[in-house]
Amino acid sequence: MRIAVISSSNLINRADVKYNIDDETKEYDVWKIAELKEIIVRDPMCYGFQYSKVGIPMIRISDLKEPFIDYSKVAYVSEMVHKKLKKTSLEKMDILMSVRGVSIGKIGIFLGEFEEANISPNIIIIRLKDKKIAPYVCMTLMSDVAKRQIKRAIAGSSKPTITAPMIESIEIPIPSDDILEKFNDFFTQCVEKKSKEAYLRSKFEKRFTEIFKSDFEKSKKISYEECLLDEKRWDPHYHNPQYKSLRQYLNEIKSEKLGKVLTPVSELVKKGKNDEKIGYIEISDINCISARIENITVDFPKKLPTGGKVILSNGDILISKVRPYRNCVTIYREDLPFTVTASKNGLSVYRGKTEQKLFYILAFLRSVCGKLQIEMYQSGTSYPTVSDDDLENILIPEIDEELEKEMDMMYKEILDNYEIQSNLIVKMLELIK
Repeated sequence: MRIAVISSSNLINRADVKYNIDDETKEYDVWKIAELKEIIVRDPMCYGFQYSKVGIPMIRISDLKEPFIDYSKVAYVSEMVHKKLKKTSLEKMDILMSVRGVSIGKIGIFLGEFEEANISPNIIIIRLKDKKIAPYVCMTLMSDVAKRQIKRAIAGSSKPTITAPMIESIEIPIPSDDILEKFNDFFTQCVEKKSKEAYLRSKFEKRFTEIFKSDFEKSKKISYEECLLDEKRWDPHYHNPQYKSLRQYLNEIKSEKLGKVLTPVSELVKKGKNDEKIGYIEISDINCISARIENITVDFPKKLPTGGKVILSNGDILISKVRPYRNCVTIYREDLPFTVTASKNGLSVYRGKTEQKLFYILAFLRSVCGKLQIEMYQSGTSYPTVSDDDLENILIPEIDEELEKEMDMMYKEILDNYEIQSNLIVKMLELIK
């Protein structure tokens, strides 16, 4: 039982227990967001508009990737709609926070990537008077320091929503000049790496398109009866004309099945072996956008989820067997002092040889050609899955050796660059702690 004595003067606004008892004693001087803000604003009534194919970016919660904004799937609105929503028009170094839903408190910073941009009604803008401290405040709002305060503020609500007064009351530790200088240096490096990553991805995608030119997405209608007889499969989804054309295209350019290019891994942790902690990776630990493994849970086997656990080695490629449309494909790149495993129920694991260009294979599996192949084997509706046997039949194009090496190195550089970004973000959060 926890007992605390609270002054009655502190109970004027909130009398609920969780709000008034903090987990940690404050040992630092703080700013309140109310002191730092120029404006905190959102428009909860900006519904009813239509998105457009081009126009002004409309940032939604799904675009907030902490601390940056991912524009790969951003929605757009017309200039006319944007002008109607003038009060939520973004300025460079605005901090964005999601105010409701399962992602409540999610953060992103607008770096001025577009001359004009706007936000959805479930996001709020925190605009500071001093733009120089915006990166520090943004990262602090991402940290446990702020997350605890947000959790306290919304405790007890059946439909939690973050409001402007709640944000104004958030306390930000005042950094020393040395810490702020070091922090801003890390942030600048991170932004530079982000820009480089965008350039590398654009360059890679252009090169990839040059190599794999095809018109399979513009195919003519194909007889389902003909497909059923030719392919000896009876699931209608597989015989979608787009998938038929894709298979024809891949056979024309000389391809080999994934199960022959790489070796399926089936070695499992022995049942009953509970004397040592092991690492465990499941689908939710993989970032589908960056192809990075964000988390490895380390614990005794009996405390981890039940089901088989495939033993991993550095360089293994992991493919999700659940909801293949999410493009959850990654490569394990660690040499840890303990055994690391992957969920057998959720992931298929493939192992190559040292001389193989594994990053080229990974890049192809994550491309449109690879993703559509995985999708065409799926079965089920609300919870589609693919089998290990079907994944082994995915076709990997055999290309010129020098070209394969070039693609392999380019994609590895993209992933290495993203890894550096992630490490810089960790360093910034450690400075805040």
